[in-house]
Amino acid sequence: MTVAAFADDVAILSSDHDPVTSSVNMQSQLNMLSEWQNQAKSVQVTFTQRKEICPAVSNNGSPIPVNTVVKYLGLHLDQRLTWQKHIQTKRKQLDHKVKQMYWLMGRKSKLSLRNKLLLYKTMVKPIWSYGIQLWGCAKPTHLKPIQAFQNKTLRAIVNAPCKNQVTCLVTKFVLAKPNNCVLIAVQGTELDTIYKKYCNRLKHALFVACLCVAIAGCLLLLITTCILHSEDIQDHLLPVVTLSLVTIALMLIFVGSQLPPMLESKIWSLVASLIVTGAVTTAALLLAGIYAPLPLFALLLALHTMLPLSKLIAIALAAIVTVAHLAIAIARRLNNSDSSFEQLVPEIILLLTASGTGLYYRYITESAHRRTFESTRSCIESRVKLEVEKEQQEQLLLSVIPVYIAAEVKRSIMIKMSEACHEGPNKAQTFHEMHVQRYNNVSILYADIVNFTPLSERLSASDLVRTLNELFGRFDQIAQVSAIWKVAALGLSGTLKALFIPILETLFTPKSATVQLHTVLYT
Repeated sequence: MTVAAFADDVAILSSDHDPVTSSVNMQSQLNMLSEWQNQAKSVQVTFTQRKEICPAVSNNGSPIPVNTVVKYLGLHLDQRLTWQKHIQTKRKQLDHKVKQMYWLMGRKSKLSLRNKLLLYKTMVKPIWSYGIQLWGCAKPTHLKPIQAFQNKTLRAIVNAPCKNQVTCLVTKFVLAKPNNCVLIAVQGTELDTIYKKYCNRLKHALFVACLCVAIAGCLLLLITTCILHSEDIQDHLLPVVTLSLVTIALMLIFVGSQLPPMLESKIWSLVASLIVTGAVTTAALLLAGIYAPLPLFALLLALHTMLPLSKLIAIALAAIVTVAHLAIAIARRLNNSDSSFEQLVPEIILLLTASGTGLYYRYITESAHRRTFESTRSCIESRVKLEVEKEQQEQLLLSVIPVYIAAEVKRSIMIKMSEACHEGPNKAQTFHEMHVQRYNNVSILYADIVNFTPLSERLSASDLVRTLNELFGRFDQIAQVSAIWKVAALGLSGTLKALFIPILETLFTPKSATVQLHTVLYT
């Protein structure tokens, strides 16, 4: 029996060659934990390659549901441990996340390649890389969805042709180090530009939906008018012609809105919104008569919530539509003595209510979008900072010890910490393992700075430190280019001492000679 607990999630593993014995052992363990068990969230899964499964167990007389898949700590464990369900779920999550961030990471994004890769590493990669130590051993046919996703996403990030093969399952990017604090969109002006672009895309989708509804309504009214007045169509040419012109105008605007250059054009958004507003207002005032406030109510709501207009322009257009309706209504009542002016009061209240509702909805929506954008930006910034600090820590570690020793040290520390978690905090843990690598051919290089004492007397303290820093940095670059590990470098009285270990011992002698030659030429 094995019991694994993390927070309020507990997994009990009972293994035996006999399914009945395994269920009996499991039932005995459940009886001891019956007071703490949540019946609604408990699931029994039999992990086996056989066809038979373990008999069902119960908790306080209530049978625990038997299933073929269980989710534990974010991993979907299926009955045969093929990880197919887990990979399918992750693929859906990845597609949803990339769809939300495609305007930042896609082919048409104005962000630099470095920022796109940072977004991928901080927002997308953790989704599929979580638990890869377990599900990464799945069959290639099951891993293919993740590989296909990476291929598709990375091709979109670098704007590569679709026929190129770009990536594999485990992809590592080398990111340039920032000078100071990393921000995805650099300065505030660019962040505001990206936010406005995001809002414009949302408004464009609403505008297209509004056009579809308006076109469908106009077509329905046109067809109804033609059917009802088919015998005396000559007497109803005005509504037929008006509805036909409005429908054609709306269709042309709908087609123009689908063109890529029009998606971000402010002039097109303004012109299209003015045409839609003018056409619908004219049709409503000419054809609706005393019922004109009803279509105008819908128009004013769409004007504030769905058309791609700024707040001031939307308010101005709403005021013009309201005044136009008021003027025409007054003119009609002056020509018709039987009409009452008292009806104007509820009509004006109705139109003002439409404008007020639209403005309130717009304010709530924009505030929610802004809060979402700010929280997303903060999340990205924090993840990028953690990524940069992690890379700086790794670089600091690699500057002290070689890569292979650093990997062994980190692995040893992780194993010790894992054992400490399982055995409890009372047991003392000591990291006393020796990480030693033997080399048959090793050389030590001593480099002395000529006239270091007079140089230190002549230069100021800041200039001297800057010179030594440049020298040591150049020395590190030469060692890196020569594929040789620099274990230690000390500066004392103008003497530079370094112990070098070759990556390939057969190439050691010429590499050491190259380092010495470069050092002599530089100093």
